Amino acid sequence: FDHYFLDAAVNCNLYQDVTACQILANLCVLTMYDKLHIACVLFMETASAIETVSRSFANWKQSMPFLFYSDHSILSSTALSSSISNIKLDDKLHIMLVKYSMNGSLIATHAL
Repeated sequence: FDHYFLDAAVNCNLYQDVTACQILANLCVLTMYDKLHIACVLFMETASAIETVSRSFANWKQSMPFLFYSDHSILSSTALSSSISNIKLDDKLHIMLVKYSMNGSLIATHAL
């Protein structure tokens, strides 16, 4: 944790470096989204300072991972709507385990 935190915190906060912000977000996730932990606090502060949004979500900031809902009204948004069709009751759900490095790079995929 400490190995990644300082570099990610500085580069995400000062330069909005995408990789650094991904690492900072992953560190926040490792704290179980603890909004009082410094990794999450810094992530939220950095995100709130960015004005440009993604996908019409007010709290999904450009170049930042989406971690937190600002309020529950966003749950009814249709900005990311999708539909699923042609599903039969006897179809199987195939689960894929995907492994990423701390900086967000894909490491491997495994069918479960």
